[in-house]
Order: sequence, then structure tokens, then C-alpha cells
Amino acid sequence: MTLKFETPAIKIYLGDSLEILPTLTESVFSCVTSPPYAEQRAKFYSSISETEYPTFTLAWMDGLKPFLDKQGSVLINIRENISKGEISDYVLRTRLKLRENAWRECEELIWVKPDGPPVGNMSRPRRSWERILWFSKTTTPYCDATANGNEVKNLRFDKSQVGQGLKQWCAGYTNERTYTPPKRTRCRDYVEIPVSKNSRFKDTEAHPATFPIALAEWMIKLVSREGDTIIDPFMGSGTVGIACINLNRKFIGIDNNENYINTSIKRLTSYLEGH
Repeated sequence: MTLKFETPAIKIYLGDSLEILPTLTESVFSCVTSPPYAEQRAKFYSSISETEYPTFTLAWMDGLKPFLDKQGSVLINIRENISKGEISDYVLRTRLKLRENAWRECEELIWVKPDGPPVGNMSRPRRSWERILWFSKTTTPYCDATANGNEVKNLRFDKSQVGQGLKQWCAGYTNERTYTPPKRTRCRDYVEIPVSKNSRFKDTEAHPATFPIALAEWMIKLVSREGDTIIDPFMGSGTVGIACINLNRKFIGIDNNENYINTSIKRLTSYLEGH
């Protein structure tokens, strides 16, 4: 384990997450990450076999568990591949493995990719979404469901004018004569963000599987507050770190690939200088 970069709000470690996570000396509020997919992109980074993936995931999450806030969450961006015409079951087996070992699966969220590339089996629909698995130590994790919602302006209902359908849509109202909704609506359980919003750092060692900063921000705002610490055990090019800077969160990043660590440090340093 090597601490490669540090500021008052950021720490970047080079090394194996399975070894580093149990040695953390500080608590984290939530984890936002996109781990290596099973047996995918092996020429770019070390991969995990589909057979070992559930055990691998449980190992790093259990390593994090003692340092995760009691109301904290783990959000995992992932989608299984299709092999020989069938959906691989390693993600399903991973979810069940975590549930069997006291992790609570709170929800499944979806990232819709309207401009997803036309790759894969040409006889199947284009794959245009990915999962965001949501786990926690508790069934009542912290969640700001309005953080990513739409702004509501001057919307009030007189109780005499509220029909049954609207009452259900609003999920109830107070005993006062009027119902005043919050300033923002609750977000939906999916988010639509184009892949083209990926902000690739212009470095020859750019990570092959970066996701949009906007997606990282959406996840972070959902499960943390300003000033909280977010960890990404598979940080790649540092996108979650950039999102943390934008949202006034602290960040801990880990990766076992020194090229990607160096790229992320360049990217974060450049971003901090211009922020």
C-alpha cells in the first residue's frame, strides 16, 4: 500500500483494495464505485473470473464494512455480459452472496444511456442501460431522494380541489387547508445520462471504462451530504473524485494500476487548479 497523493480532502492509494480497505484509519460515509467487470477488458486491467466474482465482491465489501457509516451505502455500477446467447449469472450470484452475508439490498437503480454504442449481438436489442446496485448495512440508509429531483415552483393545492388520483400522486398532505410540496420532487429510480458526457482525460493511459461525471454526481448526491467522505476502491481515472470536488465531499480513491493512478492524479490536480 502506498499513499500516492494527499490534500486535506483527498487521499489516493496505490495497491490492492482487498489489502488496503481493512487498514483504513478513518470512517467513510458511502462508497460509489464501478468495479472491474468479470472477465472483461483483461488487456487493460486485471480481471476477476465469473466463478470468483461473488466471493471477490463480498471480500472487498466486508473489508470496507467496519469503516462504513451505520447509515452509509455502497453503490455499484455494473452490468453482466451475454455469453453464448445467455445473460451471465455472476451479478445475480453476487447479489445473493451479499444478501446471504448480512448486506441489505436496498434498491436497484438504472443508468439509461440514450447514446449507447451499437455493439454486441446484432440480433438483439442494443444494450442501453446499466445497473446501479444499492447495498447497505441497514434497511434504512441515509438517502436524499430530492437531491436529484426537479425544482418545484409555487405549487400549492387546495384540499377541496385535490382528487383521489392527485392525492395518491402527492403521497398525502398535511392537515392544513393546503398542501405545500417540497422544493424539489423525489428523483426517479433511473437516470438518463449520455455516454458522450464522459470526460476523458487527454492522456495516453486514459481508462477504457470511464463513466460520466454527471452519473457519479447523481449517485453521490443521493447517498451523502456535503462534507461527507466518499470512497471508490476501484477509482480508475478518478471520475468519482472529480464529482466529490464538485459537490464538496471528501474523497478516498484506491487502484492497483499505477498508470491509472498517475492519470487520475494528473486529472485531479489539473481540476483542482482550475476549480
